[in-house]
Amino acid sequence: MAQLDFRAHYGAVDQQDEYRRNAAEAQRQADRAINEPDRAAWLRLVEGWLSLLPKRRRSPQESFEQQLSDEGTGQDENNASN
Repeated sequence: MAQLDFRAHYGAVDQQDEYRRNAAEAQRQADRAINEPDRAAWLRLVEGWLSLLPKRRRSPQESFEQQLSDEGTGQDENNASN
């Protein structure tokens, strides 16, 4: 059973590597595109490949900082000069 889990995990990693390789190739093609519509099409492919990758979970610190950025501290800013 553990052997199957091991293979399933590393198969998923291989698939994620393939997604990254495909995204990198699409980015190279976008960089070489000779007109804007082609460039935009390649960049959509980049986004599509990258969207297939699992999202990294935020650390508690990152979550806190994002919430602070979104909502602020709820305290008034002190604009007094010393």
